[in-house]
Amino acid sequence: MTKTQPKLPVATGMYKDIILRNIPPSMRSFAAEQNVAIEHVAGGVEHWIRLEHRTLDRLTARKFRSETLLACQCIREAMTSDRQTLAQHLAQCF
Repeated sequence: MTKTQPKLPVATGMYKDIILRNIPPSMRSFAAEQNVAIEHVAGGVEHWIRLEHRTLDRLTARKFRSETLLACQCIREAMTSDRQTLAQHLAQCF
């Protein structure tokens, strides 16, 4: 059975490098374990931050880092929760 990975956008543009620099090592390890390219995580982080902030230009460096860390935690939780939910659903089917 092949594992399907969540579809995360790829970060592009001027925020990509800043986001990549701010992704913590623990998230990098988690992404590697899940076979998700870090560029896709960065894209997810950017989109997650944009849910709260229309533009990233006005964020201070400190706020940007804080939002990046929060987005990483949310993405990690979403990836983990989806797998658990799927496993529970499949267990009920058999």
